[in-house]
Amino acid sequence: MSKVKVLKFIPIDWVSFRKSKSFSTFENTIFPNIKTFYGAIFSAYFRKKGTKDAIKEIEKMIGEKLINLIGPFIVSERNEIYFRKPANLKLRKICKNENSCEYEYYKGFPSQDSFVVDNVSLRYIKYSNIDNLSEEGISFISLNDLETFKKSSDKKLYLNLHKYNKNLPFSIERKVGIALDNKKRMVDKEHGAFYLLSTYRFRDGAGFGIFIDEKTEQFLNQNKINTVNIGSKGRLAKLEIFEIETDLFSKESRSKIKGLMLLTPAVFRNGFLPRSEYIRQKIVAVCNYKPEIYSGWDLKKNKPGKMFRIVPPGSVFFAEEKYLENLELTEEFNEYNYGKFIVLENCE
Repeated sequence: MSKVKVLKFIPIDWVSFRKSKSFSTFENTIFPNIKTFYGAIFSAYFRKKGTKDAIKEIEKMIGEKLINLIGPFIVSERNEIYFRKPANLKLRKICKNENSCEYEYYKGFPSQDSFVVDNVSLRYIKYSNIDNLSEEGISFISLNDLETFKKSSDKKLYLNLHKYNKNLPFSIERKVGIALDNKKRMVDKEHGAFYLLSTYRFRDGAGFGIFIDEKTEQFLNQNKINTVNIGSKGRLAKLEIFEIETDLFSKESRSKIKGLMLLTPAVFRNGFLPRSEYIRQKIVAVCNYKPEIYSGWDLKKNKPGKMFRIVPPGSVFFAEEKYLENLELTEEFNEYNYGKFIVLENCE
């Protein structure tokens, strides 16, 4: 077990995260990426400094990783942590009637059968029971259940995902408003335009969480950064730090094949596989989520950054244990801790 610090962003009100650069009359909020939180902290730092040199300092801190943020994930008001569910975890729902249902969970393993994609031979992912497997209503996994999933060699597991996924510490709300012409949004100048926006609404004391190190905690304390602005319209969020004990980051196992589950997004120039032959040869199987489009805010240019395609958190790459040393699972944004993973044990 190791001790890890968690930085918690607690929105004061609703908060939303857009992926498009231009205004649209319909926007679904996306799950934020870590660049959003780097931007929020550095923006708060810049406001306190109030000098042109702050931008150079920010670029240096990012490049040299003088602060480290790994995430984000969901944190409840009681500091319970929820991550994106591993892609190789499926459920089977068995209902005797409308009011009585049971859930079985199955862990996927690489099979011996293979196929070729992008000149790479990859094994299929197999499950001990393939009847009616789905991901119905299950998006997140708690820290405790993820620790169980990480260590287990069982093909069938008994977890509690269906219980807390019905009672996560946030809800998605729909908001209707009127967009007026402000030189940035081209709408009817006389009447404006109605728009629909989906937002996160957290319970009091709940929010987004980020793993941090001691240097980052010292940076926040020394600069007295205890509130930031995040998301569309720069909604206010409070910062809190707490500590947990977990074996999530341990790598001990007798298994030759390891599952590398992404805690943060990865960016590969060739889709879901890296271009580097050195890394490609180490991967024996992949169980990934569909690619997602992310963007961010360019602090230096003070405008939206470029849009890019990511392999989402929760995606799992399988590799032989001997290849794990210094293995990086991203080709871009390493300075933002993209491609960070935990090792799933007993994956054969």
